[in-house]
Parts: sequence; C-alpha cells; structure tokens
Amino acid sequence: METQGERWPFSSERQSRLWGRVVHGSLHGAQRSEEASSPARSTGARSMVRRTRGRWIQTGVPGVRFKLLWESECMSMRTVLYQMDAGATYRAHVHREVEECYVVYGDLQQAGASMAAGDYQRVERGSPHRVQSSLEGCLLLIRCSSKDRIDSG
Repeated sequence: METQGERWPFSSERQSRLWGRVVHGSLHGAQRSEEASSPARSTGARSMVRRTRGRWIQTGVPGVRFKLLWESECMSMRTVLYQMDAGATYRAHVHREVEECYVVYGDLQQAGASMAAGDYQRVERGSPHRVQSSLEGCLLLIRCSSKDRIDSG
C-alpha cells in the first residue's frame, strides 16, 4: 500500500496481516476477564500488552475508538492506541500536559496539515488541538496526560 507517494518497507500482503493483528486481533474473540480489559501492569522494568489483551472502547465520537495500553497514576501519563474510521472527526481540545502522537497507519488531518504513516507530532502543554479527521482511517499511538479526557466527544 502506498501512502502519499511513500512505499511500505514490506509487501501489501504482509502489511494487511500486520494491520489485522494490531487492530482486529483483540476485537474477534475478545476475552472477558478483568486482565483482558485492563492496561499493562509493570512487573519490574518491563510492561507488555499482548494483541489479544485489552479492549477497544468507543468514545463519544462516532468512528473513534481507543485501547488503553499503559497508565501511571503517579506520573499522570498514559499510552493509548486510537483508531479512527475513514471520515471520522474528533473535536477540538486543549492539552493539560504534553501529548505525543505517532501515526501507525493511515492519515490524520488537522489545521490544514496532513500526517501519514510514520509521522510524529508533539504538542506542548496548554496547546490547542483543532478539529482532527481522517480521510482513509488511521491508527494512532498516543502518549498523553492521564488528566486529559479520552472517552467523550
């Protein structure tokens, strides 16, 4: 698959399999235990979330879901996967702390700028985020403050 003239470093067949594992792996046959719905818990110096763990949670915004990967109350930080459907739009908001965003797949449109797979953005504390949308759908890896709301539109 090509994204804005750039080619993925592996075949489209492999890309489809990887995408399916990341996004759809936890949606089919999702486990119902508390362990399956909670974020990673650190055991020493390492945390890991298997693709079959956790669950996608609908936000108050149509076509936007998130999966909490890690959260630290003492650091007030979290790591989240966001999935936006093609045509989905997320509301404008202001960040209480720094937010980092990496586009894993697809596109993210905001304030006249387009981000594609592999693009990274850092937004400083107190900075406004204008309305964001995705033309083809996307998967975003976001590290943000646990003080920021992620579950409503």
